[in-house]
Formats: sequence, structure tokens, C-alpha cells
Amino acid sequence: MIANMGVEHNEQIGASAGNPGQESTAGTARPSGAFRREVFFVIGGASGLGAATVEALHDRGTVVVAFDRVAPKVALPGVEFRLVDVRDAAGVEREMQDALERVGAIDGFVYAAGVLDGHAYLGETNEELLDLVLDVNVKGAIRVARALAPSMCETGYGRMVFIGSIAGTVAGAGGLPYTVSKHALTGVVKSLALEFADRGITVNAIAPGAVSGTNIATGVLDQMVGSLPGERSSESIFGQPAHKLHPVGRLGTVDAIVPSILHLLSPQSWFITGTSLAVDGGYTAR
Repeated sequence: MIANMGVEHNEQIGASAGNPGQESTAGTARPSGAFRREVFFVIGGASGLGAATVEALHDRGTVVVAFDRVAPKVALPGVEFRLVDVRDAAGVEREMQDALERVGAIDGFVYAAGVLDGHAYLGETNEELLDLVLDVNVKGAIRVARALAPSMCETGYGRMVFIGSIAGTVAGAGGLPYTVSKHALTGVVKSLALEFADRGITVNAIAPGAVSGTNIATGVLDQMVGSLPGERSSESIFGQPAHKLHPVGRLGTVDAIVPSILHLLSPQSWFITGTSLAVDGGYTAR
């Protein structure tokens, strides 16, 4: 369905089909007259980086629809919230399409839904845990993209931003399902970026390090460090304070991550696609 729509769209804009010698400008600017205000969906918008992104978009006057399997602790006036479990393929399709009918079209979405695995080693990775982590972190991301891509193809503009992790680039002993899922999400980003590159749609990921004030702070530290068996504290790793794992000497903050998300959602990011942007205090530079 998406592929067929994409072919039709290429014929409409004429950059790749019909005018092969003409340089495409697809995706460099929002379609004029399509909607007055920016419209973004945030999946996993009830807590953590998802909630912070919802708040930041709301503060700048953007129309935001937030989705999550639980309601947010604090509801923002003017932000529509919808309950959805990304493991439910039919539910994702239904809720996304219903929301699209209400707003008309979207500029893009942020996929911030995700689960950790408790720093599971191979022997602790049972089928239930493996299915849960892959279903939320990978298959859920694909389900959302599949539901929303046709709308962006119709307008010839879109921004897909997925919240990945430095665990999508590096690994350690333990955290097997989570590490696998974030490496897989990196592949999803690259594949979708190439599929939609000539349709005005960019696809990227943000790969945070440990972020204080979220479950990323304790969970991802355990995932990425590769601590010795039995040593699962993120407060002290190998006798060092956890923040020293980042060359900048401190943990990240939500306020340090969100601006990168907002940039990837902007028209100015049109030349960035297929990448996983590390916002990790230099962790992956070593």
C-alpha cells in the first residue's frame, strides 16, 4: 500500500519521474496551505522523553496528539491524548487513522515508546521477555510508521523521529533483548530513510546516553555498561560514579535531548536522514 502510494506521489511531484534531470526540493519546506499550524503525533507521550517532547511542542504552539498505553500524570490543555498499546496492530491502525481524520494531515511523528529488559543475560532471556521487548521497541515502531506514512506521502512532506539508544550502536554483557531491539531499530531507520528519501520524508533516530530523571538513567546505564555478573547497580560501576561513564562528566538531562528531537522535526533538517544522532555526552566517541 505504501509503495503504491509512493509511486503515485513521485509522479505528482515530478522530481524522480518525468523530470529526471531536475533536482528535487521535496521535503525542504512544509506544504503551503496544507495546515495552518504544525501537527505532530507523539507515541509514548505520557512519560519520559515522550512527555517532554509533547510539552516542548505544545509550548511553541504546535498541535500535538499524544498516544500511550497509560494516561499522563499531568494533562496539558489543548493536547489530545489517546490510549493505545503499540503491541496491538489493529489498535494502532485504528487510533492513528481516527486521529488523522481529526487533524487532516501531520508534519511528522516521534516514536518514544519503549521498554527495558532488566539487564537480562542470555539465560534470563525467555520467550515472553524477548517477545515483549521486540514487540514494543521494534514492531511497534514499524506499525506506527506503516499507519502514518501514507498521509505524509500524500502531502510530500514528513518527519519520522524514533527514540533509539546508544545501545543501538554499542553493547555490553547483559541487556540482550534491549540491545538487539535498539540495533534493529537502527536498521528500521536506515531502511525507511531510503524508501522515502525522494518523497519529502526524512527518517532519523535520537540515540541518548543515560538521562537523569527518566528510566533511561538507571536502565540504559545497566544496558550499556556490560557490568560483571551480579553487579547491576547504576549508581556505581567498577567503583566509579555512574556519571563518569560519560566523558562530559555528568548524566544527560531531558532538556539536553529534546532540542535535538525538535531539530529533526523541523523543515531545516531536510538534508538529515537515515542517521542515528548520538546525544550521549561523548560516550560513543571512545
